[in-house]
Amino acid sequence: ALGSSHTFSFWLSNVGSADAVNIRLSDVFPLPYSVVSASSPCTVNLGKTDPFAHAFPYYLIILLISMNRISCLWGNLPAGARLQANATYVVSSNKAFQGARVSNCATVMFDGPTSPSNEGCDTNLIQ
Repeated sequence: ALGSSHTFSFWLSNVGSADAVNIRLSDVFPLPYSVVSASSPCTVNLGKTDPFAHAFPYYLIILLISMNRISCLWGNLPAGARLQANATYVVSSNKAFQGARVSNCATVMFDGPTSPSNEGCDTNLIQ
């Protein structure tokens, strides 16, 4: 609902037969979501330190994209193990978003012979 606060949980599972090494999660929350906080070991980039925003106006798009970025870094995840991280966000109270379907996608990467990445998405109807 417009103006409401929610917690989004990220669950990572290693279904492989070997340890996953140097696990990284990245998620850019789209408008109308504003990230408020994230659990450790995650950090929230609110775009306040983007050096390009002031020097080059055409980088404003990059600043807007990075404003709600969550980055998480872990060490190893043994085969069969699971991790969890949480992010708290607020839905804009702007009525222009009411009725919109909004998709949010997170990408998980790790180091390995194939350096795979996985993406998970969630779509919600803003009411």
